[in-house]
Amino acid sequence: MNPLATTSTSDYVQAPGWSLVVGQLGRGLVYSGVFFFLASIVLWSLSAGRPKLAPLGKASFALGCLSLFGTFACLASLFVNDRFEYEYVLAHSWADMATKYKVAAVWSGQQGS
Repeated sequence: MNPLATTSTSDYVQAPGWSLVVGQLGRGLVYSGVFFFLASIVLWSLSAGRPKLAPLGKASFALGCLSLFGTFACLASLFVNDRFEYEYVLAHSWADMATKYKVAAVWSGQQGS
């Protein structure tokens, strides 16, 4: 008999709601960062003929940077709280790891790190 065939879904622990919200927030911040950086490029490119667009380009760039910092904060909170339902956290962290190494592990899976 296959032991996996007898496992029911009620045997698994449900992920806490906050971690799912943080994951979705992080994903949304990545998309908003891409949008703001692209908007910044377009606005700064057009600002040569229309100087009023330059402040909008700067604001878009600042919002893109804030989005990236927010994404990092979301990912770091998932690492620190051992949210292994996310593949990236599972692959680069473990429960016994010291907190300072969990924060450093946010970068460990990046190419060139």
